[in-house]
Amino acid sequence: ISRSSKTLTTRINFSTGFRPPHISELLADGVHHATMQYLVGDRNFDSEKANQIDLYLGTHFDHLEIVINPFINQINNYIYKIQRFDDNNQPLRDDYSGLFIFDMKQTNAFFSGGDIAFHYHPHIAHWLHLESNLSILSNQDSLPFIPQNRLNNTIKLDFKSENKLSLNSLYAQYVHFFDQNSVAPYETTSSSYQLINLGFSGSVSHKHQIDFSFGINNLLNIKYIDHLSRLKTYEIPNPGRNINIKLSLTI
Repeated sequence: ISRSSKTLTTRINFSTGFRPPHISELLADGVHHATMQYLVGDRNFDSEKANQIDLYLGTHFDHLEIVINPFINQINNYIYKIQRFDDNNQPLRDDYSGLFIFDMKQTNAFFSGGDIAFHYHPHIAHWLHLESNLSILSNQDSLPFIPQNRLNNTIKLDFKSENKLSLNSLYAQYVHFFDQNSVAPYETTSSSYQLINLGFSGSVSHKHQIDFSFGINNLLNIKYIDHLSRLKTYEIPNPGRNINIKLSLTI
């Protein structure tokens, strides 16, 4: 269902989907080295079946765009894992490997969240773009691997040049990841952290054209572990400051 005008767009989407269980979720019965866990699957799993409703509300002006996109997602037979405990509520370990035992389970899950996006480029400076995006996801059932809420802010400069050596764009990005305290019983919480990324791109035109780009991610070399990192169990942080360079030649 949608309605559009010169400055306003509204849309409601209804969608369904399904996912059959992966063979590892059905037949797992051993050490999972990537997570330092002993995983046990279930041959009787049913396919996951999802139903989602999301609303799109966007205002579109010549120099300003604001988008609000909330959603509700209900998943039947949602597959997840849960730690195994004994009668004294103590976590059980595998006798051979010594790792904690986790069972794959199914439940009916309910998720809600959305995105709020903002994009502004002033009339007096069409080359300037200010963008901001807030992403939120919540679950009330204390399921594992729920990502941290995130605020992404970007300043981008676009240039037009006919010179042989030209700078096409320049950007600075600030990303804030919020605390994640809604975790499964066996998970640890994750602290907030901030990342700053910088970069630019351009081209050199002579006999052939060379396009180039340069970027620095995690400029301040922040030490952090993303809540969804598979290496969190090992307490191995995500990459620190890293630099990327790209060159392409058009003949």
